Amino acid sequence: MTIEDVARMCGASTCQVFLRIRAPPLVAGILAAPILVPVRTIGMSELTFLTADEEPPPWS
Repeated sequence: MTIEDVARMCGASTCQVFLRIRAPPLVAGILAAPILVPVRTIGMSELTFLTADEEPPPWS
């Protein structure tokens, strides 16, 4: 028996189970993703910029 089952037996609705039991552990990931994705993207583009040649290749 899980905590969700116990909450449902005590009369919690599906929405209440989600908001009070399932959502709190997800909040950290949801808040961290918008910060970490741009940081990683900028880091990767900076690496590409630093390792690229200054002159364009002869075939372009």
